[in-house]
Amino acid sequence: MTVEGILLPLEKKIDESFYYVELDRHLAIPVGLGGECDPDLYKTVKLSDYSYMCAVPEDVLNKHIADLDYYNPSSRFHKLLSSTNPSNIYLVFIVRPSAFGMYHEIAKKAKERGFRIGWYPVEQRAPLVFSVYGRNIGAQ
Repeated sequence: MTVEGILLPLEKKIDESFYYVELDRHLAIPVGLGGECDPDLYKTVKLSDYSYMCAVPEDVLNKHIADLDYYNPSSRFHKLLSSTNPSNIYLVFIVRPSAFGMYHEIAKKAKERGFRIGWYPVEQRAPLVFSVYGRNIGAQ
């Protein structure tokens, strides 16, 4: 899997139990399972048969900002934590520079709930680019 054109060292094969969460400022934006971007939030652009780009349009972000705010106890992220069996999901945080401080707080909460976690830094304004060759992960 590739984020911003950088190969992420996850697995040799895509794992459907990886749930990606984008962290930006005070927002925890659930991307989805296995690199599938949530169509309610993300605009997805197909780049090739094996790669696509995901980004949350500003108007969609503004419409859902309270629902994505990590500090809102009824946010999508908190609902994800409370409704998901931690033994079935591995949380992968895609962390933008504006959220590095918040990441530690979120990671602690997720670990306390029993989730296994990982994280990858990404540039502040870069879209998420996922590249998948068959079921194998490859560089774009």
